[in-house]
Amino acid sequence: MSKKKTDPIVVEDEATVETTTTNETNETTDLQTVNLQIKEAELNGREAELKKFQAELKDWETRLTEWERQLELKESELSLKAEIQRVKETKPAEQKATTFEFDGVNYRFADHAPQLIRINGGIKTQQAIANNEELLLQLVAGGSGLVERI
Repeated sequence: MSKKKTDPIVVEDEATVETTTTNETNETTDLQTVNLQIKEAELNGREAELKKFQAELKDWETRLTEWERQLELKESELSLKAEIQRVKETKPAEQKATTFEFDGVNYRFADHAPQLIRINGGIKTQQAIANNEELLLQLVAGGSGLVERI
């Protein structure tokens, strides 16, 4: 009989142990879930910060591209102005009419021809025109007063 009295106690102890273990497991699962939710919130915050940083970076890249484009325009303007200034500073005695050959005939730019000539929407020097067969064709064949046959 003493065994029967101990059996119910043992059974009660096992049930208590099972309930305690189940409660601990539930608490552990709840704690893990909360920890995962916290980590997920932190990751979402970091992702939002990253997206914000990427947008700011894209904005800076756009600005930089625009600045570079403006810088290139200013550089080309300055180089053109420097070329114009160089030509203006050249003394008239130093300015020689550029000579060239076109289609086997010798030509030169007239004395009254400017050193910089606007042609085809651009400004070219006499030397640059003399080196360009297409531009020479326009001037010679077009009967321009800027060129003379030698």
